[in-house]
Amino acid sequence: MSSQLRPAIDEDADGIIALIARCYADYPPNVLDVDGEEPELRTPASSFDWFWVLEVNGEILGSIAAANYGDAIEMKKYYIHPKLRGTGQGRKLHEAFLDYVRQQGVHKIVLWTDTRFDLAHKVYTHMGYRPTGQSRELHDISDTTEFHFEMTLPQPLAGRETASLLQCRINSHYIPFPFLHPCHPQSLPGLLSTKHLLSRRTLSSPF
Repeated sequence: MSSQLRPAIDEDADGIIALIARCYADYPPNVLDVDGEEPELRTPASSFDWFWVLEVNGEILGSIAAANYGDAIEMKKYYIHPKLRGTGQGRKLHEAFLDYVRQQGVHKIVLWTDTRFDLAHKVYTHMGYRPTGQSRELHDISDTTEFHFEMTLPQPLAGRETASLLQCRINSHYIPFPFLHPCHPQSLPGLLSTKHLLSRRTLSSPF
């Protein structure tokens, strides 16, 4: 199987539409009305802030897109063809999306999902998304109601804050010291002065 993750181009429209229509088929009475309700799918690369696809043997079997609102990014059009579910390909597609979010310096992700997509809800929860309790009705041809999920990414550690992740080796064993924090500069000298550490030579950093 030859597969690649890549940015979508507008010429991918037919393949993306076919993928979404196939996913909808598992949840009747959902109907994909492209021209009436989702015309942006005709020009996927031009209509979204970011859009990637998973192509397998020349066929688009996965998609994911983003709408960047500045303080939050909405995950959109996340679909995996049924024959690829459980293979880990969907996770790779989502990781590409997370890379984009981090590059934008945004930490909040939101998404809306059809109430009937129960399998997707489990996947989102497993990924770390949490339902907010919000819902909305789209008043579309499929009579769709959607649930709202969100996730906040941890902010990257900066400068000396990485000291809080320091691991120390004592007598050839690595033990974590989450209490070594730059806000407490005396913590490390104080620890070294205890009778449990014989000398500074017993302390080393893996970094």
